[in-house]
Amino acid sequence: MFAMAGLIALVGAVICMVGMVFLLVAAFQEGALWGAGILLFPPIVGLVFAVRYWRSGGWPFVATVVGFAMAVVGLSLLNYIAQVLQSA
Repeated sequence: MFAMAGLIALVGAVICMVGMVFLLVAAFQEGALWGAGILLFPPIVGLVFAVRYWRSGGWPFVATVVGFAMAVVGLSLLNYIAQVLQSA
């Protein structure tokens, strides 16, 4: 169970990073200011970019959000399992 939670967290982090790279590439293809904005303020500008340019930025933004959620769930499971094992 411990390894599965770690794997979920790792896969989620990789999906999040890959989505962020593709979102950054799509933003720089639209303009240098979009790319710089995503570098400086990823959540806010990333959401605005994904809504405005859904065809090029939609799936990378969704992949980033899903990957981040997977990483959070995996890390939360790791924490829960560690607490259960510690109390036993």
